[in-house]
Amino acid sequence: MGTTHEIHITSRQPGPRLVRLAPRGGQDGSTRTKRLNPELVRKLRMLSDQLKGEFTELLDVALAAKAGRLFTRLLLPARQPPGRPGSPVVIAARDLLAQDIPWRQIPWRVIPGFANMTRPEQSFAREGLRRALYMRLKRGTVTNSQRVS
Repeated sequence: MGTTHEIHITSRQPGPRLVRLAPRGGQDGSTRTKRLNPELVRKLRMLSDQLKGEFTELLDVALAAKAGRLFTRLLLPARQPPGRPGSPVVIAARDLLAQDIPWRQIPWRVIPGFANMTRPEQSFAREGLRRALYMRLKRGTVTNSQRVS
């Protein structure tokens, strides 16, 4: 057959990045080559033959390519939502506010070590939480300036 199944991963960027599926590779020094398990290749071929027999629309090149893209997307790990992850303190404060907990009790419950802080530190932490929560409720998203540590 002469066809090997390889995935090229670039080494120029931090972390691996899928570049292409190629029959041969690794000739230049900038890529590493990983081979697929032969058993996996055999099972994928059997699955594709079974699907082509079951769904005749897969004989159309465009629809087969679309099905292949869908299969690729399903195999890859789930994508992270865009933007920074939400602050657990702000999320907890938002949830408590939605449960009609009085605002004066919320910082005591959600800010770690709030009881051990001095009054000026408590005031600063409470104001930061209030500002971050207000912006979170107003925009529905998180930005760098809204982070509460």
